[in-house]
Amino acid sequence: NTGCSLLSNGITVTADPVTADIHELARVNSKDMIAWFSCDINDHVDQCGNGNNWYYSGWDFPEDRKGNWNKASYFNGQWDYTYTTLSFDNPTEFTLSLWFKTGSETGGRMIGFGDDQFGTSSLSDRMIWCDDAGKLHFGVIDAVPKTISTAESYNDNAWHHVSASLSSSGMKLYVDGLLAAEDASVTSAGNYTGWWRLAYDHIDAGFTDVPSSLYFQGSLDEVKIWERELSSNEVLFLYEESVLFEADVEQDDFCETGETNILLSNTEAFVSYQLRNDLDDSPVGSPQDGNTSSLFLPTGSLSENTSFNILATNTENACSFELNTIFTVQIHDLPTASISGDAEICNGDLTEITVNLTGAAPW
Repeated sequence: NTGCSLLSNGITVTADPVTADIHELARVNSKDMIAWFSCDINDHVDQCGNGNNWYYSGWDFPEDRKGNWNKASYFNGQWDYTYTTLSFDNPTEFTLSLWFKTGSETGGRMIGFGDDQFGTSSLSDRMIWCDDAGKLHFGVIDAVPKTISTAESYNDNAWHHVSASLSSSGMKLYVDGLLAAEDASVTSAGNYTGWWRLAYDHIDAGFTDVPSSLYFQGSLDEVKIWERELSSNEVLFLYEESVLFEADVEQDDFCETGETNILLSNTEAFVSYQLRNDLDDSPVGSPQDGNTSSLFLPTGSLSENTSFNILATNTENACSFELNTIFTVQIHDLPTASISGDAEICNGDLTEITVNLTGAAPW
């Protein structure tokens, strides 16, 4: 007998994200995320799955902001830098987000866009840089160089989070979760094809406080780029890394009838939340879209004990799942009451009057 075998073709299965579950960390939706560089040792792969990998040149990997070794990238301020493998044509709306740590007094460009993938760009903007005094700047070319800047310095050898965005609402620069500077009048940037680059590239002399060195000396971590503006709450989620997605019932018991709301806190953008009767999963009201803040899901009028669940659906990929908490509202019957005691007494005498209540609490 002859045994035969063959190897079939492979298949890649992609697990699309849905959303955070209740009591988990609040999430920033990956809609329009184009690049995510973990900065971990030997990891140059785009973590958001778009194949926009980063060039790796063997720099050092120190501790990250949580004290974990080999979980951040250190750039030496002399020749270390990196860039995306994919080019982009005139990003008109975007958000940049990264962690940094530096003590440099010669500044440097942390992240930006340029028309040369490998060398020094001729056209370059959409960038965050640190000046010699440690102040942060965000600049774009809107016909001429436009800059917004922080009042504080951050070259203190401590970890900080910085985020910058450009959209129809203007330029915004956040540091450690808070809006540090903005200019609503600037809504566009240079029109050219380029690559996103870290730790080095050209800065036009027309920008504010161009540093002595274009090379950034310091550590970078968790570099993320979206082609949309993140809300202020989403930026806060990225910085605090401790904000939880929570849910609760405003009031969970009534007499005879009642209506209340299920309160969702720190919801996720581009996720819809549908309240359902847990008995048969029938919808209660209409689904509501997450807004990175709070939502109120009304139960409607209730006349009996009712339990609810919530179905979360990521509107970008149509993936859904039921959140992990059941919410129960109790409806109690009114109690009956009877009063007993002497019906007639003499003036000045005392008597006892007894009130008897029957039925389930509360009354």
